[in-house]
Amino acid sequence: MFNCIITRRSINADDIDAVLIASATPTHTQFITMAAKAGKAIFCEKPIDLDINKVNECMENIKGTNVPIQIGFNRRFAPLTNKLDTELAKIDGPRFMLFRINAGHIPNDSWIHNDEEGGGRIIGEMCHFIDFARHCAKSKILSVQADAAKNT
Repeated sequence: MFNCIITRRSINADDIDAVLIASATPTHTQFITMAAKAGKAIFCEKPIDLDINKVNECMENIKGTNVPIQIGFNRRFAPLTNKLDTELAKIDGPRFMLFRINAGHIPNDSWIHNDEEGGGRIIGEMCHFIDFARHCAKSKILSVQADAAKNT
């Protein structure tokens, strides 16, 4: 697990307006709740948590705080995405997207494969592409097909 430099004193400091949460995933909901209750804007790396019940509980805990919160999906904000959006806006109808990704090997003992901390490559990495596809489609994703190369 990672060390974190977030403290109740720093979150409650008057000269801090926003909090960047880039700690281990199991700490995110606690820090989001603390920051929101202190009235700080929040940027949290993804995912909020690996358990949807904890995500829902966190969102319920911060309801009514009216603080801005952004989750760290980054590809939809890239400059090239703005150009793509302009071109895609000229096309009516459904969108079909194909992503080919070669993210390289991650050793089996890496934290990313730990169910409590990393959640695997789908949650840890593919979520960026899923968010990007949804952004480009401007709608919910209706179907997904996936294949993977065998690790040797």
